[in-house]
Amino acid sequence: LCVWYSIDAPERVTIFQIKGDVEDIERAAGRTEVIVDEGINTVSYRLDETLIEFGSSIDNKEYEGAVTLLEQLELSPETEAMWNT
Repeated sequence: LCVWYSIDAPERVTIFQIKGDVEDIERAAGRTEVIVDEGINTVSYRLDETLIEFGSSIDNKEYEGAVTLLEQLELSPETEAMWNT
């Protein structure tokens, strides 16, 4: 499963090793999870909600809120790409 938190940095991808097919994406109560059917089991993979909120802030031109979100995160390839946005 490949997740791009920033479409402006396609080289910065988060990869989850899964053993099945993606069935659904559920977003509720401040959480986003990808539901994977592994045959016998159904497994959920939680996405980084802060990075998702950052993208929404940028899309809505809420730049101060986007910076506030980034300042709370540790530096990683994903957050480095966000700072370059």
